Amino acid sequence: MTPERWRQVKGVLESALEVSPEERAGFLVGACQDDPALHQEVQSLLAGDNGLDSGGTLGTEFLAKAGNAVSLAGSFSAEIDDEEAKPWIGRWIGPYRIIEQIGAGGMGEVYRAVRDDEQYRKEVAIKLLRAGQDSALFVSRFRNERQILASLDHPNIAGLLDGGTTEDGTAYFVMELIVGEPIDQYCERHKLSLPDRLNLFLQVCSAVQYAHQRLIIHRDIKPGNILVTSEGVTKLLDFGIAKLLDTNLQGMHAETTLTVFRILTPAYASPEQVKGETITTASDVYSLGVVLYELLTGNSPYPVSSHLPHDLVRAVCEIESERPSTASKRHSTQSKHHVGRKSVSNRDRDNDQAQGSGLNDGAPHNFSKRLRGDLDNIVLMALRKEPQRRYASVEQFAADIRRHLEHLPVSARKDTVRYRTSKFAARHRAGVVAAILVAVALLAGLAITIRQARIAQRRFNDVRSLANSLIFDIHDSIQDLPGATPARKLIVEKALQYLDNLARESSGDASLQRELAAAYKRIGDVQGYPYSANLGDAAGARKSYEKALAIRRNLFAAHPKEMDDALGVAESSRLLADILLESSDTRSALENAQRAVEIAEQTDRASPDNVKVLRELLRDYEAEADIFAGNFNLSNLGNYSAALSLRHKALETDQRIVALQPGDLAARRSLAVSGARMGDQLFLDGQTREALPFYLSAQQVFEELAKGSETTRTLEYLDQTYQRVEAVETTNGDFRQAVASCYRALEISKKLIAADPRSSKARLILASDYSNLADATSRIDAKEESVSAINKAVSLINEVVKLDPKNTEFLGIKAAVYVEAGDVFRRRGDVSKSSFYYQEALSLAAKIESDDPNNVDARLRVAAIRNRLGEMLLRQRDFKVASEMFNHALELAKPETTSVHPNEQALYSTADSYADLAEIDAASAADARSTAKERTAHWMRAVALAEQSLKTWSQIKEPGVESPEGFDCIRPSVVAQRLANYKTALAALSRAATAS
Repeated sequence: MTPERWRQVKGVLESALEVSPEERAGFLVGACQDDPALHQEVQSLLAGDNGLDSGGTLGTEFLAKAGNAVSLAGSFSAEIDDEEAKPWIGRWIGPYRIIEQIGAGGMGEVYRAVRDDEQYRKEVAIKLLRAGQDSALFVSRFRNERQILASLDHPNIAGLLDGGTTEDGTAYFVMELIVGEPIDQYCERHKLSLPDRLNLFLQVCSAVQYAHQRLIIHRDIKPGNILVTSEGVTKLLDFGIAKLLDTNLQGMHAETTLTVFRILTPAYASPEQVKGETITTASDVYSLGVVLYELLTGNSPYPVSSHLPHDLVRAVCEIESERPSTASKRHSTQSKHHVGRKSVSNRDRDNDQAQGSGLNDGAPHNFSKRLRGDLDNIVLMALRKEPQRRYASVEQFAADIRRHLEHLPVSARKDTVRYRTSKFAARHRAGVVAAILVAVALLAGLAITIRQARIAQRRFNDVRSLANSLIFDIHDSIQDLPGATPARKLIVEKALQYLDNLARESSGDASLQRELAAAYKRIGDVQGYPYSANLGDAAGARKSYEKALAIRRNLFAAHPKEMDDALGVAESSRLLADILLESSDTRSALENAQRAVEIAEQTDRASPDNVKVLRELLRDYEAEADIFAGNFNLSNLGNYSAALSLRHKALETDQRIVALQPGDLAARRSLAVSGARMGDQLFLDGQTREALPFYLSAQQVFEELAKGSETTRTLEYLDQTYQRVEAVETTNGDFRQAVASCYRALEISKKLIAADPRSSKARLILASDYSNLADATSRIDAKEESVSAINKAVSLINEVVKLDPKNTEFLGIKAAVYVEAGDVFRRRGDVSKSSFYYQEALSLAAKIESDDPNNVDARLRVAAIRNRLGEMLLRQRDFKVASEMFNHALELAKPETTSVHPNEQALYSTADSYADLAEIDAASAADARSTAKERTAHWMRAVALAEQSLKTWSQIKEPGVESPEGFDCIRPSVVAQRLANYKTALAALSRAATAS
C-alpha cells in the first residue's frame, strides 16, 4: 500500500468511525462510489468493530486487522517523500529557516532548521503536522504532544524550545536537535559491555520515571525513540501518542482505541495496548523490558519467524518470552531484520521490529552466564503479560538493575509453576500494581461531583475535590496493600501541594477545615506514623500532625459539643504524642497523650457505647501507656505501675467494643492486639508466666486471620506475637524452642519485605527477626548461623537509620541490634568485636539519653550496656576502667529500684553491677602482690557486693536468663556460688592469719 493510498483509507475510516453502525453502509457507498477497492479495504477494517464489547475493548479479530494497518502504515512512515517535503525546504517559520527533512511518521514530519536572525544562530528540529492530517483528532493529538513536551524538563528527554501555528494554519513545535543514533545501534557500534548497557538503560528509565511522576505515559518506547549522543547521553523522543493521565490538563477527550492502535509499534507494545485495554504506567514498564531484552540478547522476546500482524499480536499477548540467558546464545546464529535510520533525528519513528542489540563477536554467548539469574528474573518480571505482576513502577525496575550492578539482592524472583497454573485468578487479584493503577486512574477523575458547593470559583472546587479523592479514596485503598510505599510517596508529594493551596483559602468554612485536618492527618500517617508502614519521615509527619491539631483545636473551641471535633483533637494530640516520643521529647509526648485521654473520656461519658468514641479512647490509653513504660519502644518514662493501669483500661475498652460488635473481624483483631500489649506490660514488669497466655491467645487469633487474608497489618501482628513468644522462651532458657519461634517470625518478615522492599517498617521487622535469630542460635552454639544472621540485621538497621537519622526509635532499635551483635561475638570469645559493638551501642543510647533527660528507658539501657562493656574490660583485666563502667551503671539504674513498684530492668542492671564489682575485688584479692590486710579488705568487699546483688535479685519477680529488655545477666545461682567461694577464701585467709 502506498502512502497516498493509506491516506485515502485512513481518511474514510476515521469518518466512518464517527457514523453509527446502522448508517455506515450507506456512508461507505457514497464515500467510495468510484473506488470499489477502497470500499473493500475500509470495510475489512471496520469488520473489527464487531469485536468491540460493551466496554469498548477490541476483539482478537479486530486486533489482527488493526495490526495490519499499523504494519502497513509503518512500512512507509520511515520513507521521506521528497516531493512532499520540498514545499517546506528553505521556508521560514518565525525566526527559523528550514534546511532539510530528517524524519517522517504517520502524524508529522521533522525538519532540521536553523535560527538565523539578529539574536543568535542555533540549529533546531521542527516538527510539523503532516499535510492531510488536519482532522480534529490529529490536530488535538499533535497539540497534546507539544503540551506534554512543554511540561518536561529532564536531561534525558528532548526539550521543547518553541511552538505555534504557521501562516497557513499548520501546527508546529521546535525542539532541540539531537545528533545521535538509536540506542541499540549505539551499543552495537561501540560494543558496550554488559554493565555499560545497563547504565545506559538506567538513563532511559530515569527519563520515563520523570514523565510518569508528571502523570505522562509515553506508550511508544522503542530503540528508534531513544537516541544516544556522542557523549553517551540518552535522549527519549517522540511523545506523539503519549497519554496524559490528567485529561483536564490536556484538554482532550478520550481517544478511540483504534486510533491509538493504528500508530503504536506492536513489537514494543504491551499486551494491554494491543488488546485495547486500559493503558497505565505498567505499559511503559513492559516496553522498557522489550528494549532491555534486545540490548542484552540481540533478539526479540517474541519467538515468531514471520512479521505478520496476527502472529506478532498472538506472541505479544499469549507467548511467554524465553530467558534472556537462553536467547543470547542464539544471537550469533540468527540475523535480524534492520531498517536503515539516520543518525540525526527528532522524528516519528518507523515500526521497526526488534532491532539488533549489537552483541557481536561471540559476546552474547559470553553474556549468557552474566544474564542467568538476576537479569533473567529482572527482564522477565518487566515482561509479564499481566500488568499487576510487573514492577509497580519504572523506579522499582531501575532499582533492581542498580542493585544487580552493586551485587545486592533484587526484588524480582523466579516465576513458579504454581503461579502460572493460577494465572487466570492472579489476573483478577488486587495487588500493588493494581493499587497504583487505581491511584492514577482516580487522579484522572477530576469530574467527581463536588461534595461542598459553597465556594464559587471552579479552580478552588477542582483542587478541593482532587485533594479529597487523593487522600481519602486512594490512600485508604492502598494503605494496607503490600508494595504500596512508592505510591504512597507520590500521594504525599502531590497531596501536600493541594492541601497547602486549600489551607490558604479555607478560613470561615468549617466543613472544609475538617476535611483539611483529616487530610493532613492522613499525610502524616504516610510520612512517619510509627505503628504502620511509612516513609520514615518523622519530621514531616510531625509538621503534618501539628497542622491538623491546630485546625482541630480551633474547630473544637467553636463547637465544643460536636463529638467529631472533640475526637479530632484527641486523635491529633495522640498522633503528635507518638511522633514526639520518637523525637526525644518524652515529657511533651506525655502531655499530648494525657490531653487526648482526657478529651476522649469526656466524650465517652457524653456518648456512652459509641463505638467510634471507644476506638479513639482505646488508642489514647495505649499511647499514654507506651509513654509511661513502653511497648518494647526505647523512649518511655519507666513507670510500670501507671502503664499497667492504662493497659487494663485499654483491654476493658476493647471488650466493650466487641460486646457492641460481636461479629466484627476488626474488633476481634483489636482485642487480640490489646491482649498482646497487656502481655508486653506484664512481661516487662517481670511477670513472665502471666504474660505468656496473652501472647498465645493473640498468636492463635492472628494465625487464623492470616489464613483468610495475608494483609500487611495481619502479618505484622503475627510476626510480633512470634517475637514475643520467643522472648519468653529465651527468658525461661528454652533456647531450641526459641530458635524455632525465630524462624516462624522470619518467614513472616521475609514476606513483608518481599511485598514492599521500600517499607521502613518492614525492614525494621526483618532486622529485629534476624537479630533475635542471631541471639537464639548463638546460645545453642550455632556459630556460623548466628554470625550470618547478626550481619544481616546490622546491614538492615543501618539502611533504615539512613532514611531518618534523627528518629529516636530507629536509633534505639539500632542500639538493640548492636547489643545483640556484641552478645553474639562475646559468646564466640571474640572480645575485640564484642567490645566494638557494645561501644557503638553505648554511644547511640547515651546520645538518646542526653537529648531527653526524662527518658528513663534510655538511661537504663545505658546502664545495661555499660555492664556488658565492663565485663569485656574485666576479661582484659582492665580493672580500673571496668570499675568505672560498673559504678556509673549503678548510679544510673539504682534510683529506679527504690520505689514501691521498682523498674524490672533497673533491678537486673543493679544486680549485675554489684556482681561485677564483686568480681573485681575478688580478682584484686587473689593478687599475690597485695598484703594480707589488703586481700582481706578485698574479700570482705566482694562478699558484701555479692550479698547486695543477691538481695537485689530477691526483688525480681521471676528471674530469667535475660532481662525483659533483652540484656544478658549474671544468674543468681552463679552469684550465690561466687559468694560461697568468696567466703571460703576469706575464711582461709583468716585462718592463715591466726596461725601465723
